Amino acid sequence: MSHRSMSQSSGWSSACLVAAILIAISAIAPNAQAKDHKRTISLSATGTVSAKPDTAHISTGVVSDSEAARTALEVNSAAMKRIIAELKKQGLKEEDIQTTNFSVSPRYQRFKDNRPPQLIGYRVNNSVRIRVKDLAKLGAILDTVVTLGSNQIGGISFSVSKADEFRDKARADAMRRAIAKAELYADAAGIELGEIISIRESSSFAQPRRSFARAAIKFAAEAVPIEAGEQSLRVRIGVSWELD
Repeated sequence: MSHRSMSQSSGWSSACLVAAILIAISAIAPNAQAKDHKRTISLSATGTVSAKPDTAHISTGVVSDSEAARTALEVNSAAMKRIIAELKKQGLKEEDIQTTNFSVSPRYQRFKDNRPPQLIGYRVNNSVRIRVKDLAKLGAILDTVVTLGSNQIGGISFSVSKADEFRDKARADAMRRAIAKAELYADAAGIELGEIISIRESSSFAQPRRSFARAAIKFAAEAVPIEAGEQSLRVRIGVSWELD
């Protein structure tokens, strides 16, 4: 055999060997991929826990108008001092009363005949946010702030002081619901649930089941009627399982 023939034969042998390896790999790869591929099931569930609010937050303040800025400031400050002093007598602490806004601004009279605005006085606005931990005193506290000079009630909201504990209960409830749902699907399909692959919490929030409050500001001696209602603390999770 010539040197050229031997080279050609060697080349063909190498090519055949490479082709055989590629064929073997292509035959094994799909099986490996099929073996690595895992069947899974993913479901979501929501856990809900109802809790009665135990803390109220009130936005209130005093707005005073006068021709002189000093007069408006003195009147406003006197009213706010009376309110804060009385709130402390009713059991509120310094950390329960927070100033949220204080401003002094000019007041103008505007004309329709293109005359320039005319300065007619000043307005002083002093607003506070009050935290009430004893809801039994809430009506009396509202009566107090109104009687002593508050002419601005921005709103009332309620919260649950131990919200994290209730959310944990909602998380446990959501997990129980997710497991029950997965077991139901697995049983109906004739399959077995494997290990949990992942747990995802997509949202956690609180929303009222009833209105935050119904308050009628009264200047009579009786306390203002307030209803705190309930809040629903909800947690939504997504869980994925392997299927055996």
